[in-house]
Amino acid sequence: GAGKSTSVNQIKSRYRDKNLLIIEGKFNKFARPDSVLISALDALFANMIAESNTSDTSKSMKKRLRDAFGYENGLYEAIPHLLVFLQGDTSIAHPSPTMGSKKPNQIEFMLCRLIGAITSDEIPVIIYLDDLQWA
Repeated sequence: GAGKSTSVNQIKSRYRDKNLLIIEGKFNKFARPDSVLISALDALFANMIAESNTSDTSKSMKKRLRDAFGYENGLYEAIPHLLVFLQGDTSIAHPSPTMGSKKPNQIEFMLCRLIGAITSDEIPVIIYLDDLQWA
């Protein structure tokens, strides 16, 4: 009711042609905090794929992601659009917003590395998590 979504939509429309990435997630009473961020990141990569990922910015991001994670990574199971973004294969399974047998501190570390690899001087990132009181 405070106009947060409207503000985020205004930012998105204002910077649509710029290299601004917005990671959007929404908590609810039953969602695990890591699953909300994982789903938001998967949606981000799905949007990037849909918008075309052939720009120099996308190429440099792919390099940073490969440098951070290589080709084998536990994140790919939870964030399948990340793998599609890196490899271009559009035949993926539906995401599983869990990290399997990974420990919570491993998940946090991997998500921090992922967000760090996405950002650069050319690509600022806004992380918008709605209804955080449910986390």
